[in-house]
Amino acid sequence: MDDTKLNLIMRCFDSLKVKMTEEELSTFILDNDFSNADIDAVMRMFTFLEKRNNEASIQMMLRLSKLPLKSPKTFENFDFSQVHGKNVSQLEGLQSLSTLYSHKNVALIGPAGTGKTHIAMAYGYECCQHKLKTYFIKMSELNDMFTQARAYGRSG
Repeated sequence: MDDTKLNLIMRCFDSLKVKMTEEELSTFILDNDFSNADIDAVMRMFTFLEKRNNEASIQMMLRLSKLPLKSPKTFENFDFSQVHGKNVSQLEGLQSLSTLYSHKNVALIGPAGTGKTHIAMAYGYECCQHKLKTYFIKMSELNDMFTQARAYGRSG
């Protein structure tokens, strides 16, 4: 059996949380006299299942994030040419999520209408695409929630 096919199937198994070792898979294939066509069919099936599982995970993350899904704000549909300042290149680099992985904070500060909310939504959307938990809430909504909690004595 082609080693790359075995590796691809094992990668799919890992992604789908299927408990099987390479040795067990190889033994199963040999014991059942799988042809190359059979192995290709198994590989295509598990690749399809892995892709479907990934898409379902991303959709779940997007639903839980509270990001608007009808016309999502992404980095692709943001006009960076309208943004001016010394840190524009850092804004463009947010798509890599390197700030998240390096445990750095991101503060989007500027006048109204400059795209702060769009960038925040795009960042959250990108996190969801990488199956990272995200929750989007506007600052005004968060302030209202805190004010309400304080009024009802639930500040904890």
